[in-house]
Amino acid sequence: MNTSPSSIFDPFLGALATLPELPRIIQYEDDYDEITRTIKVSESDIQAPLHVSGSVLYVQFHRMNERVRPLLRTYLLIAIQSLSPSTVLARYHSFLRISPCDLEELAMAKPMQARSIWNRMIPSYGPEELAALKVLLAFLCRLNFVNWTPLHVDLVSHGLAGASRDVYATVRSGECFLSVHEEAQLIRWLDDMSSRASSLSLAELQEACLVTCSYQFGMRPKQLGMVRRRDLMVRVSPEDRSQTAHITFKMIKQRDEALSRLPLVRKVRREWAALFGALNNLNAGASPEAFLFGFTNRVDISCTVTEVLGRIVPGGRITAYDLRHTLAQRMVDAGASQEELASAMGHSSLKTVESRAKLSQASHPKLSH
Repeated sequence: MNTSPSSIFDPFLGALATLPELPRIIQYEDDYDEITRTIKVSESDIQAPLHVSGSVLYVQFHRMNERVRPLLRTYLLIAIQSLSPSTVLARYHSFLRISPCDLEELAMAKPMQARSIWNRMIPSYGPEELAALKVLLAFLCRLNFVNWTPLHVDLVSHGLAGASRDVYATVRSGECFLSVHEEAQLIRWLDDMSSRASSLSLAELQEACLVTCSYQFGMRPKQLGMVRRRDLMVRVSPEDRSQTAHITFKMIKQRDEALSRLPLVRKVRREWAALFGALNNLNAGASPEAFLFGFTNRVDISCTVTEVLGRIVPGGRITAYDLRHTLAQRMVDAGASQEELASAMGHSSLKTVESRAKLSQASHPKLSH
């Protein structure tokens, strides 16, 4: 007797039927705008909006393969409640680059066979895709999905190798550091802008203060974008009318979410404090909750800093991250300890700065030219 296709049991589709029911509402913290965002699960079959550093981006479930879509959608919607929106978006893009057949094969594999399957897949994917696969498998372990159980979490975490990647490649090569000549140009520009602070427009002051914070404190674009007017404190000396400026911003990119809320307070160099005093005066009528630098998303800030630096140092593409790396290298060359470097860069773990602390000025010829 012939068996009709409709009567053949599909183990994978059967396993998908055991996935947990999603809550009606998904909530997550939008740290950039400092509010709680809500996603209605019933309205997110096709796509789900994510607020990332001031921009609204979409996890487009309809772009996923139909067979694996329910599994990935369940993981991503649950992950939104505990991971940062940018991390969830990155995982989504990684999943799009992974073969649906590979996703299904790993999900249905017996754990003791997973290592051989994994080793066969490694050459096909980069570090981001392999990391996404590992977190998905860990998720399946917590769900007791088919053969995966909580007992196999350690196997997933430590038994499956990832693709190696030198995240500090540009640091080791010195490509991300400003040369002595480039730093001198930047400092001269800041000195000049500060000497003319009282006559600068709001836009000019915002640009100058952005560059100051990037150069002196190594602030990332997202950190710059999150600064509110209330986070700037300017005091004027009654004796000589000189100004002192302090700026408060948050630690970000911390594995412990609680650490990301910790404030960092930094004092602006006295010679550049006039820029922040003038900016504070022009913003006097604005709400304390207004963004200090006038930008509503990280991308615009990043592009603006790069564009301004291109005017200051013509001929080279310098970014806010180059200024951050240069700050770290200045401290290393000055003999700063790992603790001092971690504090200045806003790192909660000394492991993050170990490779920086090993760098020396002699290792990077660009720094001495």
